[in-house]
Amino acid sequence: MINPNELWVGDTLQVISTGIVGKYDSHKGSIVIIDCKGNKISADKSNIRTYTQPKQEVKIAFEDEVVLKSKIKFNDTLDLHLNILAPHMEHQEQSRILDFQIEKARQFVEDAIENNRSKILIIHGKGSGVLKSETLEMLKDFYKVRYIFDKNDGGATEIWLDI
Repeated sequence: MINPNELWVGDTLQVISTGIVGKYDSHKGSIVIIDCKGNKISADKSNIRTYTQPKQEVKIAFEDEVVLKSKIKFNDTLDLHLNILAPHMEHQEQSRILDFQIEKARQFVEDAIENNRSKILIIHGKGSGVLKSETLEMLKDFYKVRYIFDKNDGGATEIWLDI
């Protein structure tokens, strides 16, 4: 049995007989006042217990995209165009932007390997070719990269991974 004098305002409680869950508000003698979404309910101290939210298991499903119950998705395509990837960086130095884009590409490949993806696409654009060449150089760091193909007239690179 709970001692109401040991409760703190905001403690999560459950009324045993009804299953109602709410927050401790106050008490008068053996009657405990519980705030349940703005409604005050009262229950005898012998009819309440502390309540802990049960943990929810997250299951991962592998299809075209990995979708967790929390709606996090792994997409097989990464667009490195700055206006898509990080518009807030448009006024940064070019070297800093390039470092950021390559780091995002590296993280993307690592995540693809971790999520057992066999084929991914990195869109780097045509431009002067600096981002493309840096991306191709970065891909050499991954022993799981099996094949690399030009896509979209050289504006993207398709990567097949050994999974």
